[in-house]
Amino acid sequence: MKNFRLQIGSNMECSLCNEGDESIDHLFLNCKWYWNIWISCMKWWGVSFCVPVSLLEWWKCWIGICTKNLLERAWFSLFFVVTWSIWEAMNGKVFRNVEVSNGQVQDMIRFRVAWWFKFLGKGSNDPVTHIMMNINDCCTESIKVKVLKMLDWIPPPLDVPRFNVDKSARGSPGQTGIGGVLRNHNGKVLCKYSVNISIQDAISVEIQVIAKACSLCVNIAELCGTKIVFTSDSKSAVSWIDSTNLGNLSHLHLILDISCMLGSLGQASMEYCSRNTNSVADFLAKKSDRGDMDVLIWSLA
Repeated sequence: MKNFRLQIGSNMECSLCNEGDESIDHLFLNCKWYWNIWISCMKWWGVSFCVPVSLLEWWKCWIGICTKNLLERAWFSLFFVVTWSIWEAMNGKVFRNVEVSNGQVQDMIRFRVAWWFKFLGKGSNDPVTHIMMNINDCCTESIKVKVLKMLDWIPPPLDVPRFNVDKSARGSPGQTGIGGVLRNHNGKVLCKYSVNISIQDAISVEIQVIAKACSLCVNIAELCGTKIVFTSDSKSAVSWIDSTNLGNLSHLHLILDISCMLGSLGQASMEYCSRNTNSVADFLAKKSDRGDMDVLIWSLA
């Protein structure tokens, strides 16, 4: 999916927040005014998530959150209800000079979701206004199915970007991919990569994914001296690099390379994170183990 501009002209600034170029990804995800709408709607389902990389990747993550059952239909509908409501609000401001508040957009989403539940037969005897007022109960209780709980990405402190990395392998050994995403404390994506590294053993890949992220940062002058936190959900790999154990001696050369790169960056460190907080890096790794084209994108401006 190309990141098309939403309007033609010399002024490409977002008409809602005035803090970024007006594009598909900015409007639906990176505009802070509307990302709060996503957060509120996901809370109805007991789900939370960090700002995704792009709208296409957001959809791919979205369809993986729900289990395959009746609840999936409602969850899928919510995605399109939110995007359509955001699009309507933007068009109203740009073309009709009609501004709506964040709360008004959420009320419209509640209204549309309430009608969906009536159509489904949940609360069919209740007025739409009653369903709107009890939307949390409708989403989490009227359909007795568990939604996969996604934990929040843990943002780093101010001016300390976090580089989440992960690997994906189809067997051991098997077709393997690595991926990572560098974000600042606001969740803005500074870098993302997704690379297929062919057939390798799982232990080696756990180290290589960290080495790849370190090598990317070492070659960027703006990041030298920055306190970068590299984060992996592999306890073994993290313990090998921070020297709490010797690890696999056959990979000692890679571990030493990573230690040297961390030192050359100035204040870089290595941390462990739970798998549920590493979902975007996991998604990028899975893209590459399927044989998708390698990706490397920087956005430091």
